[in-house]
Amino acid sequence: MANVRKIRVSLTHDQMADLQAAVDSGAYGSTDEIVQEAIAAWRFAHGLLEDDVVRPRELWDAGKPGGATRPFDIERTPATARGRLGKAAAE
Repeated sequence: MANVRKIRVSLTHDQMADLQAAVDSGAYGSTDEIVQEAIAAWRFAHGLLEDDVVRPRELWDAGKPGGATRPFDIERTPATARGRLGKAAAE
């Protein structure tokens, strides 16, 4: 691995036992693999969190020039969906 940097991490006895058990079971080749997988999962989750904040903000900003909102009509929503479904089936 290029550009690898070592760090020191403190774990409880139980945490280390869990990591070692995973290695001993053959699920992982080393405790380093487990930590690297955990960091990858954290980065993925962090990216999703960022998208959860950014995307709605982008949609909000894109919709603002469209003018004022109109009251929600519960009957119009299924009718619109049925119309779209009918058009899609006809194509």
